[in-house]
Amino acid sequence: MNKKINIQNNRQNQINHELFEVKGKNRRDKEKNAFLMLANLLPLSPPIRDQLDKSGVIRVIIAYLQFNQLILNLNGLSQKQNINNQNTTKECFDDRQLKRQWAYKNNKFVEPLHQFALNFFQAMDGFIIVLNNKGYILYVSETVAIHLGLSQATLVGSPISNFLYPSDVTLLIDKMALFVDCSALKVTNPDMSIVLRFLCSAGRKPLPNSSKGLPGIKAIHFMGTLWPDNDGRFIGFGHPMLSYGQNELPLKFSTMFMFRANLSLKLIFVDNSFMEIIGFSHKLLLENSLYKFVYPNDLNHVSEMHQTTLSQGYAESKLFRLFCATGENFWIKCNLYLSTFNRINLQYNREPQMLIGICYIISKKENNIINNIKYEENDNLFNYYTNKLYFDDCNNLQGSSKN
Repeated sequence: MNKKINIQNNRQNQINHELFEVKGKNRRDKEKNAFLMLANLLPLSPPIRDQLDKSGVIRVIIAYLQFNQLILNLNGLSQKQNINNQNTTKECFDDRQLKRQWAYKNNKFVEPLHQFALNFFQAMDGFIIVLNNKGYILYVSETVAIHLGLSQATLVGSPISNFLYPSDVTLLIDKMALFVDCSALKVTNPDMSIVLRFLCSAGRKPLPNSSKGLPGIKAIHFMGTLWPDNDGRFIGFGHPMLSYGQNELPLKFSTMFMFRANLSLKLIFVDNSFMEIIGFSHKLLLENSLYKFVYPNDLNHVSEMHQTTLSQGYAESKLFRLFCATGENFWIKCNLYLSTFNRINLQYNREPQMLIGICYIISKKENNIINNIKYEENDNLFNYYTNKLYFDDCNNLQGSSKN
Protein backbone atom coordinates (compact mmCIF):
# COMPACT_ATOMS: atom_id res chain seq x y z
CA MET A 1 0.00 0.00 0.00
CA ASN A 2 2.77 2.41 0.92
CA LYS A 3 4.63 1.56 -2.28
CA LYS A 4 1.55 2.44 -4.37
CA ILE A 5 1.17 5.72 -2.54
CA ASN A 6 4.86 6.55 -3.06
CA ILE A 7 4.60 5.68 -6.76
CA GLN A 8 1.53 7.92 -7.13
CA ASN A 9 3.28 10.74 -5.28
CA ASN A 10 6.35 10.42 -7.48
CA ARG A 11 4.19 10.49 -10.61
CA GLN A 12 2.32 13.53 -9.32
CA ASN A 13 5.58 15.28 -8.48
CA GLN A 14 6.93 14.47 -11.93
CA ILE A 15 3.76 15.82 -13.56
CA ASN A 16 3.93 18.98 -11.45
CA HIS A 17 7.59 19.42 -12.35
CA GLU A 18 6.81 19.04 -16.05
CA LEU A 19 3.92 21.51 -15.76
CA PHE A 20 6.22 23.94 -13.94
CA GLU A 21 8.83 23.62 -16.69
CA VAL A 22 6.17 24.18 -19.37
CA LYS A 23 4.85 27.25 -17.57
CA GLY A 24 8.38 28.58 -17.12
CA LYS A 25 9.14 28.00 -20.80
CA ASN A 26 5.92 29.76 -21.83
CA ARG A 27 6.73 32.66 -19.51
CA ARG A 28 10.25 32.97 -20.92
CA ASP A 29 8.90 32.81 -24.48
CA LYS A 30 6.39 35.57 -23.73
CA GLU A 31 9.12 37.63 -22.11
CA LYS A 32 11.40 37.08 -25.11
CA ASN A 33 8.63 38.07 -27.53
CA ALA A 34 7.90 41.18 -25.46
CA PHE A 35 11.57 42.20 -25.57
CA LEU A 36 11.64 41.56 -29.32
CA MET A 37 8.59 43.78 -29.76
CA LEU A 38 10.23 46.49 -27.66
CA ALA A 39 13.46 46.19 -29.63
CA ASN A 40 11.57 46.49 -32.93
CA LEU A 41 10.04 49.75 -31.71
CA LEU A 42 13.46 51.30 -31.11
CA PRO A 43 14.68 53.76 -33.79
CA LEU A 44 17.75 51.64 -34.52
CA SER A 45 18.96 49.86 -37.62
CA PRO A 46 18.37 46.06 -37.63
CA PRO A 47 22.09 45.09 -37.39
CA ILE A 48 22.55 47.21 -34.26
CA ARG A 49 19.19 46.21 -32.81
CA ASP A 50 19.92 42.49 -33.16
CA GLN A 51 23.08 42.84 -31.06
CA LEU A 52 21.19 44.06 -27.98
CA ASP A 53 20.42 41.70 -25.13
CA LYS A 54 17.53 42.18 -22.69
CA SER A 55 19.41 44.57 -20.42
CA GLY A 56 20.61 46.52 -23.45
CA VAL A 57 17.04 46.89 -24.74
CA ILE A 58 15.85 48.20 -21.37
CA ARG A 59 18.83 50.57 -21.14
CA VAL A 60 18.22 52.05 -24.60
CA ILE A 61 14.45 52.34 -24.00
CA ILE A 62 14.98 54.26 -20.74
CA ALA A 63 17.39 56.63 -22.50
CA TYR A 64 14.95 57.03 -25.40
CA LEU A 65 12.05 57.90 -23.08
CA GLN A 66 14.18 60.44 -21.21
CA PHE A 67 15.36 61.95 -24.49
CA ASN A 68 11.77 62.10 -25.74
CA GLN A 69 10.76 63.94 -22.56
CA LEU A 70 13.62 66.39 -23.11
CA ILE A 71 12.44 67.09 -26.67
CA LEU A 72 8.91 67.72 -25.39
CA ASN A 73 10.23 70.16 -22.79
CA LEU A 74 12.32 72.02 -25.38
CA ASN A 75 9.38 72.16 -27.79
CA GLY A 76 7.21 73.55 -25.01
CA LEU A 77 9.75 76.29 -24.31
CA SER A 78 10.09 77.19 -27.99
CA GLN A 79 6.31 77.27 -28.51
CA LYS A 80 5.91 79.47 -25.46
CA GLN A 81 8.53 81.89 -26.82
CA ASN A 82 6.87 81.87 -30.23
CA ILE A 83 3.49 82.69 -28.67
CA ASN A 84 5.01 85.57 -26.73
CA ASN A 85 6.76 86.93 -29.82
CA GLN A 86 3.97 86.23 -32.31
CA ASN A 87 2.43 89.31 -33.93
CA THR A 88 0.68 87.66 -36.86
CA THR A 89 -3.08 87.53 -37.39
CA LYS A 90 -5.23 84.46 -37.81
CA GLU A 91 -5.43 85.07 -41.56
CA CYS A 92 -1.66 84.97 -41.91
CA PHE A 93 -1.52 81.79 -39.83
CA ASP A 94 -4.15 80.12 -42.03
CA ASP A 95 -2.26 81.21 -45.14
CA ARG A 96 0.96 79.63 -43.82
CA GLN A 97 -0.92 76.43 -43.03
CA LEU A 98 -2.31 76.25 -46.58
CA LYS A 99 1.14 76.79 -48.08
CA ARG A 100 2.61 74.13 -45.80
CA GLN A 101 -0.08 71.62 -46.74
CA TRP A 102 0.50 72.34 -50.43
CA ALA A 103 4.23 71.84 -49.99
CA TYR A 104 3.75 68.50 -48.26
CA LYS A 105 1.19 67.38 -50.83
CA ASN A 106 3.41 68.23 -53.79
CA ASN A 107 6.58 66.93 -52.11
CA LYS A 108 8.25 70.32 -52.47
CA PHE A 109 9.34 70.68 -48.85
CA VAL A 110 9.97 67.33 -47.24
CA GLU A 111 12.66 65.96 -49.55
CA PRO A 112 14.88 69.08 -49.70
CA LEU A 113 14.74 69.41 -45.91
CA HIS A 114 15.54 65.72 -45.45
CA GLN A 115 18.40 65.95 -47.94
CA PHE A 116 19.77 69.07 -46.25
CA ALA A 117 19.73 67.34 -42.85
CA LEU A 118 21.46 64.29 -44.34
CA ASN A 119 24.17 66.38 -45.99
CA PHE A 120 24.60 68.44 -42.83
CA PHE A 121 25.23 65.41 -40.63
CA GLN A 122 27.56 63.85 -43.20
CA ALA A 123 29.60 67.05 -43.40
CA MET A 124 30.24 67.19 -39.66
CA ASP A 125 33.48 65.54 -38.62
CA GLY A 126 32.16 64.45 -35.25
CA PHE A 127 29.01 63.41 -33.43
CA ILE A 128 26.11 64.87 -31.46
CA ILE A 129 25.66 63.94 -27.79
CA VAL A 130 23.04 64.62 -25.11
CA LEU A 131 23.70 64.03 -21.38
CA ASN A 132 21.35 64.21 -18.40
CA ASN A 133 22.18 65.55 -14.95
CA LYS A 134 23.62 62.18 -13.85
CA GLY A 135 26.01 61.89 -16.77
CA TYR A 136 24.02 59.25 -18.67
CA ILE A 137 24.09 59.41 -22.47
CA LEU A 138 20.53 59.98 -23.66
CA TYR A 139 21.46 60.26 -27.31
CA VAL A 140 24.54 60.03 -29.48
CA SER A 141 24.64 60.00 -33.27
CA GLU A 142 25.77 56.95 -35.21
CA THR A 143 28.94 58.70 -36.39
CA VAL A 144 30.41 58.10 -32.94
CA ALA A 145 31.44 54.63 -34.10
CA ILE A 146 33.85 56.15 -36.63
CA HIS A 147 35.75 58.13 -34.00
CA LEU A 148 35.56 55.94 -30.87
CA GLY A 149 34.97 52.48 -32.30
CA LEU A 150 31.94 52.13 -30.01
CA SER A 151 28.46 51.59 -31.41
CA GLN A 152 25.54 53.89 -30.76
CA ALA A 153 23.65 51.16 -28.91
CA THR A 154 26.62 50.54 -26.59
CA LEU A 155 26.81 54.18 -25.52
CA VAL A 156 23.13 55.15 -25.29
CA GLY A 157 21.79 54.74 -21.76
CA SER A 158 25.24 54.21 -20.24
CA PRO A 159 27.12 56.68 -18.01
CA ILE A 160 29.74 58.56 -19.97
CA SER A 161 32.19 58.10 -17.08
CA ASN A 162 32.52 54.41 -18.04
CA PHE A 163 34.27 55.43 -21.26
CA LEU A 164 36.39 58.34 -20.00
CA TYR A 165 39.99 58.51 -18.89
CA PRO A 166 39.81 58.32 -15.05
CA SER A 167 41.36 61.74 -14.42
CA ASP A 168 38.78 63.42 -16.69
CA VAL A 169 35.72 62.23 -14.75
CA THR A 170 36.16 64.85 -12.02
CA LEU A 171 36.61 67.56 -14.65
CA LEU A 172 33.37 66.50 -16.33
CA ILE A 173 31.43 66.55 -13.04
CA ASP A 174 32.71 70.02 -12.14
CA LYS A 175 32.20 71.55 -15.59
CA MET A 176 28.68 70.21 -16.21
CA ALA A 177 27.48 70.35 -12.59
CA LEU A 178 26.45 66.71 -12.64
CA PHE A 179 24.36 65.29 -9.78
CA VAL A 180 23.08 68.82 -9.07
CA ASP A 181 19.31 69.29 -9.27
CA CYS A 182 18.05 71.87 -11.73
CA SER A 183 16.29 73.79 -8.95
CA ALA A 184 19.68 74.46 -7.30
CA LEU A 185 21.56 75.19 -10.52
CA LYS A 186 22.07 78.70 -11.89
CA VAL A 187 23.61 78.83 -15.35
CA THR A 188 25.34 82.16 -15.95
CA ASN A 189 27.20 81.14 -19.12
CA PRO A 190 25.36 78.40 -21.07
CA ASP A 191 28.06 78.07 -23.75
CA MET A 192 30.49 75.29 -22.85
CA SER A 193 33.73 74.00 -24.34
CA ILE A 194 35.59 71.03 -22.86
CA VAL A 195 38.15 68.42 -23.97
CA LEU A 196 37.64 64.86 -22.72
CA ARG A 197 39.78 61.77 -23.30
CA PHE A 198 37.90 58.59 -24.20
CA LEU A 199 38.99 55.00 -23.77
CA CYS A 200 38.15 53.60 -27.18
CA SER A 201 39.03 50.86 -29.63
CA ALA A 202 39.60 53.20 -32.58
CA GLY A 203 43.11 54.27 -31.64
CA ARG A 204 45.89 54.13 -34.21
CA LYS A 205 49.25 52.68 -33.28
CA PRO A 206 52.07 55.22 -33.36
CA LEU A 207 54.26 55.03 -36.42
CA PRO A 208 58.06 55.16 -36.26
CA ASN A 209 59.35 58.68 -35.60
CA SER A 210 55.79 59.87 -34.95
CA SER A 211 54.16 61.43 -31.94
CA LYS A 212 53.85 58.82 -29.22
CA GLY A 213 50.60 58.49 -27.31
CA LEU A 214 48.71 56.12 -25.09
CA PRO A 215 47.01 53.43 -27.22
CA GLY A 216 43.23 53.32 -27.08
CA ILE A 217 42.80 56.93 -25.90
CA LYS A 218 41.29 59.63 -28.07
CA ALA A 219 40.68 63.27 -27.17
CA ILE A 220 37.30 64.73 -28.15
CA HIS A 221 36.56 68.45 -28.02
CA PHE A 222 32.94 69.18 -27.04
CA MET A 223 31.10 72.41 -27.75
CA GLY A 224 27.51 72.88 -26.69
CA THR A 225 24.97 74.33 -24.31
CA LEU A 226 24.54 73.73 -20.59
CA TRP A 227 20.85 73.46 -19.68
CA PRO A 228 19.36 73.86 -16.17
CA ASP A 229 17.33 70.69 -16.77
CA ASN A 230 17.60 67.24 -15.22
CA ASP A 231 16.62 65.44 -18.44
CA GLY A 232 19.11 67.30 -20.62
CA ARG A 233 22.06 68.83 -18.81
CA PHE A 234 24.35 69.11 -21.84
CA ILE A 235 23.48 69.20 -25.54
CA GLY A 236 26.46 69.56 -27.81
CA PHE A 237 28.71 68.42 -30.60
CA GLY A 238 32.01 66.59 -30.26
CA HIS A 239 34.80 66.38 -32.80
CA PRO A 240 38.16 64.60 -32.50
CA MET A 241 41.42 66.38 -31.85
CA LEU A 242 44.72 65.32 -33.41
CA SER A 243 44.86 61.52 -33.48
CA TYR A 244 47.53 59.59 -31.62
CA GLY A 245 50.27 58.50 -33.97
CA GLN A 246 49.39 61.09 -36.61
CA ASN A 247 52.70 62.37 -37.93
CA GLU A 248 51.36 64.45 -40.83
CA LEU A 249 48.75 67.19 -40.85
CA PRO A 250 48.28 68.97 -44.19
CA LEU A 251 47.66 72.71 -44.01
CA LYS A 252 45.02 72.90 -46.73
CA PHE A 253 44.27 76.61 -46.59
CA SER A 254 46.33 79.78 -46.71
CA THR A 255 44.65 80.86 -43.48
CA MET A 256 46.35 78.05 -41.54
CA PHE A 257 49.83 77.96 -40.04
CA MET A 258 51.67 75.94 -37.42
CA PHE A 259 54.44 76.31 -34.86
CA ARG A 260 56.35 74.16 -32.42
CA ALA A 261 57.31 75.28 -28.92
CA ASN A 262 58.85 73.90 -25.76
CA LEU A 263 56.83 73.27 -22.61
CA SER A 264 57.07 76.94 -21.57
CA LEU A 265 55.59 77.93 -24.97
CA LYS A 266 58.85 79.37 -26.27
CA LEU A 267 58.88 79.06 -30.06
CA ILE A 268 61.38 76.60 -31.54
CA PHE A 269 59.94 76.39 -35.07
CA VAL A 270 57.56 78.52 -37.16
CA ASP A 271 56.50 77.94 -40.75
CA ASN A 272 56.80 80.48 -43.55
CA SER A 273 53.10 81.37 -43.46
CA PHE A 274 53.42 82.46 -39.83
CA MET A 275 56.39 84.72 -40.62
CA GLU A 276 54.68 86.26 -43.65
CA ILE A 277 51.51 87.05 -41.72
CA ILE A 278 53.02 88.36 -38.50
CA GLY A 279 55.86 90.25 -40.21
CA PHE A 280 58.60 89.52 -37.65
CA SER A 281 61.90 87.95 -38.61
CA HIS A 282 62.62 84.28 -38.09
CA LYS A 283 65.34 85.06 -35.54
CA LEU A 284 63.09 87.35 -33.48
CA LEU A 285 60.29 84.79 -33.36
CA LEU A 286 62.53 81.95 -32.20
CA GLU A 287 64.06 84.06 -29.43
CA ASN A 288 60.71 84.72 -27.72
CA SER A 289 57.64 83.00 -26.37
CA LEU A 290 54.24 83.07 -28.02
CA TYR A 291 52.99 85.12 -25.06
CA LYS A 292 55.07 88.08 -26.26
CA PHE A 293 53.05 88.38 -29.47
CA VAL A 294 49.61 88.00 -27.87
CA TYR A 295 47.35 91.01 -27.31
CA PRO A 296 47.45 91.86 -23.55
CA ASN A 297 43.69 91.48 -23.02
CA ASP A 298 43.78 87.97 -24.51
CA LEU A 299 46.64 86.52 -22.47
CA ASN A 300 44.23 84.71 -20.16
CA HIS A 301 42.87 82.70 -23.13
CA VAL A 302 46.37 81.57 -24.10
CA SER A 303 47.18 80.85 -20.46
CA GLU A 304 44.11 78.63 -20.13
CA MET A 305 44.97 76.78 -23.35
CA HIS A 306 48.58 76.30 -22.20
CA GLN A 307 47.62 74.96 -18.78
CA THR A 308 45.00 72.58 -20.20
CA THR A 309 47.51 71.20 -22.70
CA LEU A 310 50.11 70.51 -20.00
CA SER A 311 47.55 68.65 -17.88
CA GLN A 312 45.51 66.85 -20.55
CA GLY A 313 47.69 66.84 -23.64
CA TYR A 314 45.20 68.73 -25.82
CA ALA A 315 43.47 72.07 -25.85
CA GLU A 316 41.47 74.26 -28.19
CA SER A 317 41.73 77.95 -27.45
CA LYS A 318 39.17 80.69 -27.52
CA LEU A 319 39.67 83.44 -30.07
CA PHE A 320 42.66 85.66 -29.33
CA ARG A 321 44.71 88.31 -31.14
CA LEU A 322 48.33 88.33 -32.28
CA PHE A 323 50.52 91.37 -32.89
CA CYS A 324 52.04 92.15 -36.28
CA ALA A 325 55.31 93.98 -36.88
CA THR A 326 53.31 96.97 -38.16
CA GLY A 327 51.42 97.27 -34.87
CA GLU A 328 48.23 95.77 -36.29
CA ASN A 329 46.62 92.64 -34.89
CA PHE A 330 44.46 89.79 -36.18
CA TRP A 331 42.23 87.13 -34.61
CA ILE A 332 43.20 83.47 -34.60
CA LYS A 333 42.09 80.20 -33.05
CA CYS A 334 44.69 77.65 -31.95
CA ASN A 335 44.69 73.90 -31.33
CA LEU A 336 47.61 73.00 -29.07
CA TYR A 337 48.93 69.45 -28.61
CA LEU A 338 51.54 67.93 -26.32
CA SER A 339 53.70 65.48 -28.28
CA THR A 340 56.31 62.99 -27.12
CA PHE A 341 58.61 61.76 -29.88
CA ASN A 342 60.35 58.41 -30.15
CA ARG A 343 63.66 59.92 -31.17
CA ILE A 344 66.06 59.62 -28.24
CA ASN A 345 67.57 62.86 -27.01
CA LEU A 346 71.10 61.92 -25.98
CA GLN A 347 71.78 65.25 -24.31
CA TYR A 348 69.01 64.89 -21.69
CA ASN A 349 68.77 61.08 -21.83
CA ARG A 350 64.98 61.20 -22.08
CA GLU A 351 62.21 61.36 -24.68
CA PRO A 352 61.82 64.97 -25.86
CA GLN A 353 58.47 66.65 -25.44
CA MET A 354 57.16 69.68 -27.27
CA LEU A 355 53.99 71.61 -27.98
CA ILE A 356 52.56 71.69 -31.50
CA GLY A 357 50.14 74.47 -32.42
CA ILE A 358 47.79 74.47 -35.42
CA CYS A 359 46.34 77.96 -35.92
CA TYR A 360 43.45 79.23 -38.01
CA ILE A 361 43.22 82.90 -39.00
CA ILE A 362 39.72 84.21 -38.33
CA SER A 363 39.92 87.86 -39.38
CA LYS A 364 41.85 90.33 -41.47
CA LYS A 365 44.45 92.61 -39.93
CA GLU A 366 42.85 95.30 -37.80
CA ASN A 367 44.26 98.83 -37.71
CA ASN A 368 44.40 99.03 -33.94
CA ILE A 369 47.89 100.52 -33.68
CA ILE A 370 49.35 99.99 -30.21
CA ASN A 371 51.88 102.22 -28.54
CA ASN A 372 55.11 101.28 -26.83
CA ILE A 373 53.52 101.42 -23.38
CA LYS A 374 51.14 98.59 -24.18
CA TYR A 375 53.92 96.58 -25.75
CA GLU A 376 56.05 97.00 -22.62
CA GLU A 377 53.03 95.95 -20.56
CA ASN A 378 52.70 92.86 -22.72
CA ASP A 379 56.41 92.15 -22.23
CA ASN A 380 55.96 92.21 -18.45
CA LEU A 381 52.93 89.94 -18.64
CA PHE A 382 54.91 87.58 -20.88
CA ASN A 383 57.65 87.32 -18.26
CA TYR A 384 55.06 86.73 -15.54
CA TYR A 385 53.30 83.91 -17.36
CA THR A 386 56.42 82.11 -18.54
CA ASN A 387 58.67 82.49 -15.51
CA LYS A 388 56.20 82.20 -12.66
CA LEU A 389 53.26 80.08 -13.73
CA TYR A 390 54.52 77.24 -15.85
CA PHE A 391 58.07 76.35 -15.08
CA ASP A 392 56.96 74.32 -12.05
CA ASP A 393 54.35 72.49 -14.12
CA CYS A 394 56.88 71.80 -16.85
CA ASN A 395 59.44 70.45 -14.36
CA ASN A 396 56.82 68.19 -12.81
CA LEU A 397 55.81 66.96 -16.24
CA GLN A 398 59.42 66.28 -17.20
CA GLY A 399 60.01 64.48 -13.91
CA SER A 400 57.04 62.21 -14.49
CA SER A 401 58.28 61.41 -18.01
CA LYS A 402 61.67 60.32 -16.61
CA ASN A 403 59.99 57.96 -14.20
